[in-house]
This record gives sequence, structure tokens and C-alpha cells, in this order.
Amino acid sequence: MKKIDSNTLTKFRKDFSEAMLQLEKEYGVTIKLGTLTYDSTSFRGKMSAIKGDRGEVLTKEDFKVGEQVKIDHKKVVPSLVFEIKKINSKNIKVACISGTNRVLNVSPSLLRKI
Repeated sequence: MKKIDSNTLTKFRKDFSEAMLQLEKEYGVTIKLGTLTYDSTSFRGKMSAIKGDRGEVLTKEDFKVGEQVKIDHKKVVPSLVFEIKKINSKNIKVACISGTNRVLNVSPSLLRKI
């Protein structure tokens, strides 16, 4: 095995995702590979299998100001509805319109259209 570095992990993560597609389909889960830590001879990480199909990964171009969305993240209550307030270069500012008055900057890949 060659020396492990960040380029090796990037390639591994891509290959891992492609290899897991068949298992995701067969078992009806989404398989996610968490943060990987490494040294020159080994790497380790955490893998999760979550019930449900892999959601479509959206980019900031898929959204517009005023649109209502939900946030797909384990620390955000799934029933909360947010409104897009501003689209920045790397993230999107949203404000909660159901429940709290929280304002968050969120990666577009975590947003789900309603």
C-alpha cells in the first residue's frame, strides 16, 4: 500500500461512495462515510447507514430568495420550515418561520425543497 495522504483519502471516499450504491439500493438506506483521520500507514472513520433513499444534492443555483425549505441535518428538527433570506457565495441564509426565530447560514447541500 502506498503512503496515505489527503489525496489518497479523497480518492478512497469517491471509490467508497460508488461501491456503496448497490448496497444502498438493496437495503433502502443511505450510507455516509464520516470524517476520516489518518497517519502515514492507516486511516479510520465512522460509517452510518440511514433508512431512506439518498436525497438529491442541490446547489445554490437550485434555490431562490423567499423559497421555503427544510434542513436535512441531525441537529435540526425535521418539521421546522425555513425561508431563504439571502444566497451567499458558499452558503444560504435562512430564517425559521415555524416555531423559533432562528437565522442560520446553511450549506445548500443540506437544504431540501418542500
